[in-house]
Amino acid sequence: MAEDWNDVIAEFKKKYPEISMEKVNLLGPGMLQRLAAEKASGKMVANLVTHGQTTMSTFDKQGDLTEWEGPPTAALIPPAGLTQGKTRWSHSINLFSGIVNTDIVPADKIPTTRKGILDPFFKGKGKLLLEDPRGNGPGLDVGTVNYVQLGDQWLSDIKGQDPTFTRDRDNGPTQVARGEYAMFYPVSITAELTDLEKAAPVKVVYLNDGGTTIQESTIGVVKDAPGQDAAKMFISWLTSEEGQKIVVEKRKTYAALPGLPPPAGQPSLEEVKPSKRTDDQIARNNEFIDIFDKAFFR
Repeated sequence: MAEDWNDVIAEFKKKYPEISMEKVNLLGPGMLQRLAAEKASGKMVANLVTHGQTTMSTFDKQGDLTEWEGPPTAALIPPAGLTQGKTRWSHSINLFSGIVNTDIVPADKIPTTRKGILDPFFKGKGKLLLEDPRGNGPGLDVGTVNYVQLGDQWLSDIKGQDPTFTRDRDNGPTQVARGEYAMFYPVSITAELTDLEKAAPVKVVYLNDGGTTIQESTIGVVKDAPGQDAAKMFISWLTSEEGQKIVVEKRKTYAALPGLPPPAGQPSLEEVKPSKRTDDQIARNNEFIDIFDKAFFR
């Protein structure tokens, strides 16, 4: 869980002070390794896991999540992709889009579509910082959507911009804020990013031609974990209307529970018109990773 979960957890503790929680923030591979190590030792510590579709579907496929009836709102929230049963539930909807430095990028060059990224202005070192599409997360998600929709020509055009690729997604927005790059794409739109907008010359951009993507983040109870009841209580609270309003307010992400407004200052999903990977595309991750590896790194 990233830093933007701190306020959400604090609100849960106010409601249930008898339940203690300790947050650990790990990238997908690290989370998979940690749970595997706990299983091998026979001493389970983690009670809850939440991450993107690739990591969570891996846990699901491996049988690492508890099957139960789910929270009271289970029938209302979007179903989890690639689920193997009643093991995980959507708790928020994330947008993957871009961020630009407004001191570097003139107003008329700020992209609103993918074609804008291909403008000669963004060509050359120090202009485009892209998340490596070979890793789990926004890079692979958006990379897959763009390739499926735009084909090999998109890959060729992007390569022609001479971008810099990074796997340090957490540092990408800061590098843009410092002026090291004109734009970072894609990036997960979170409270940390909207806070950065207030403190630095940066602006979140939405590519309304499908270049902004959407993904439901899911959460599940770890199988054989010691705190099963407390974990289920947290999920039930998180996916309730009360918990969902706090998710929107504190994390600045969109609610999974239908009917709630977008985060303050952010457009509605109807305005953004985001794309979304299909279950089949997620299941074919390795195929797309190989395509990106050949296109950009060989």
